[in-house]
Amino acid sequence: MLKPKGKKVLLDFVNYRVLTPAQISALGYGVEKTARRFLAQLMDMGLVQTVSPGITGKIGRPGVGFTLTSEGVKRLRSEGAIDSSVSSEDTIWKSEELLDHQLLMNWVGIHFRMLGGKVPGLETDFLSSTSPLVPGDAKIIPIFTPEEGADVSFSKSQTAYPDAVANLHHLESGGSLLFFIEADRGTESLRSRTGLHPSIESKVRAYQSFFVNEKYRYYEKIWNTSFKGFRLLFVTISDHRSEAISLTLRNLTPDTRPWMTDFIWTTSLDQIQDNGIGDRIWAKGTDSNMKHSILGEKQALRYLVTEN
Repeated sequence: MLKPKGKKVLLDFVNYRVLTPAQISALGYGVEKTARRFLAQLMDMGLVQTVSPGITGKIGRPGVGFTLTSEGVKRLRSEGAIDSSVSSEDTIWKSEELLDHQLLMNWVGIHFRMLGGKVPGLETDFLSSTSPLVPGDAKIIPIFTPEEGADVSFSKSQTAYPDAVANLHHLESGGSLLFFIEADRGTESLRSRTGLHPSIESKVRAYQSFFVNEKYRYYEKIWNTSFKGFRLLFVTISDHRSEAISLTLRNLTPDTRPWMTDFIWTTSLDQIQDNGIGDRIWAKGTDSNMKHSILGEKQALRYLVTEN
């Protein structure tokens, strides 16, 4: 039988699909050196395996990532930790092409999780588009479907989903904030001349339509709360890419309609790692000079990822 710590980390692997030693450390399994020893023990037991190196920012420098083995999935099933409907295909990470994107998205999820433990009375919910562990009836719905092809410049055959959706709920005030997350590796073009391929511009227009049509209210039922709109968070791999997205928003937005992009915030993974996701690191809309906190200016919180 798995020890509680072993079962907990294997469930984290199910949720995040693939993790680096730095991410294991950030999740609370000791400093990175300790996390590496722990992972070596799990490998010796045949429960986890290595995957190709990924680049994940300053703290998550290039290094080996880990994912579950078939035996690891089997052990979790046998002990009733996961349902039999959770397949190995939905759990074990195999894609080298999407590895860096997944690791970047994982860092965002980890930081939302850390945030909940650092702000008194704050609950955090994080739905990842790649996690097989979906609570209850919760699921991520598309921001764009082929039927909406006349409204935004996506391919007519493409359905687009957010990378993740998060909810911050303050117990005392009862207020909730809804976030859609896009992990941006810089591989998509900023604008598409033909409109036949995904771009930052097409994503922005899709989210604008999603906002105006109030389709985000679906998540009010999921989390039993109410939302006054939402924020779209672009997390990029570099400060330069963040600035490029802000410039793209400026080119898309008439001076008389700044509200069309004010709900779109951008930052880089390095900024999150250096300051914490709740600090004043976010560029709002077209203004990349003044930085804001997703917690509000009075509640801005700085912390280090290495604090466990």
